[in-house]
Amino acid sequence: LKGHYGMVTSLDTNPSKSKLLQGLVLSSSVDWTTNLWNLNKSDRPLLSFNLESYDYVCDARWSPKNPALFATANVAGELALWNLNVSYDSPVVPPIKVKEGVALTKLSWTRDGRKIAVGDVDGEIIIFSI
Repeated sequence: LKGHYGMVTSLDTNPSKSKLLQGLVLSSSVDWTTNLWNLNKSDRPLLSFNLESYDYVCDARWSPKNPALFATANVAGELALWNLNVSYDSPVVPPIKVKEGVALTKLSWTRDGRKIAVGDVDGEIIIFSI
């Protein structure tokens, strides 16, 4: 599969049990994009997402409860929430600047999908209620 122009930083499969959504995968990259793939249908990305900041995307993770919702984290310190039921072009709310000048590196949702943990390059973990 070729869909990024730089190192891939994360991969995450959609957790939905729906046959329609099986095979959906998010990938993020240092090329500033997060791509949505359907591995059952194509070897090209279905959609590509990026923020106006055009910074490296370090992680992208699907919500464990909402199959259309995912989050991205980038080196500009922005946490973005995307909902495919609302928009293919932009996050559902403006990106949250977690800490000025501190890159975000990892994301992890709670099992109930109500909180997300965000890790940064300073070794801190910040928890957000969704």
